[in-house]
Amino acid sequence: MKRLETRFGKKIEASVKVDPEIIGGIKIVVGDTVIDASVRGQLQELAYTLKG
Repeated sequence: MKRLETRFGKKIEASVKVDPEIIGGIKIVVGDTVIDASVRGQLQELAYTLKG
């Protein structure tokens, strides 16, 4: 949490939800910024890259 607060320069309050659709990993949303480290996000990025 401290690293997120340092990165965004403000107090961060966490709200945790379990979403089985992301398969595994974590997805962080702060305002309109999204940090997607989920398996689903990585698979979508790979598919986009392979389509070229």
